[in-house]
Amino acid sequence: KCAVENMAGLASRVNYDAVPGCIFSFPPVAAVGLTEEAARDRGIAYRSGKFLFAANGKAVCMGETDGFVKVLTDEEQRVIGVHIIGPHASDLILEGTLMVQRQMTIEQVAEAVHPHPTLGEALQEAALDSIGQAIHLLPRKKNTTQSP
Repeated sequence: KCAVENMAGLASRVNYDAVPGCIFSFPPVAAVGLTEEAARDRGIAYRSGKFLFAANGKAVCMGETDGFVKVLTDEEQRVIGVHIIGPHASDLILEGTLMVQRQMTIEQVAEAVHPHPTLGEALQEAALDSIGQAIHLLPRKKNTTQSP
């Protein structure tokens, strides 16, 4: 579409960081935006949030609990990457694509009402986990190990 628009004299561009990729395997895999490695290579400080489908009510009801959603955010809490391994990953990545394309913040993701129970809740939960506020996860344990 972009190439044809440019040939027609229209100014068009593609944000290649916001182009999703899907692997139609079992379990399915989908990703958009930066990986942790790409963020490090670009010198971007990032946080990672993760949510397992085993903790998602819809996935449990479907009997498809293998996999997870991972969301990467930058220092301003904008979503810079979404990675999904699990049920309906190729369908769910659309929301991740919008998060990356629109540079949504965790606050904006949290404000969007996600119906319950749905697989899509896993994206919101992973985003919230990046700031330690996932609803359906136990709080992260603090490292209490002391050196001798």
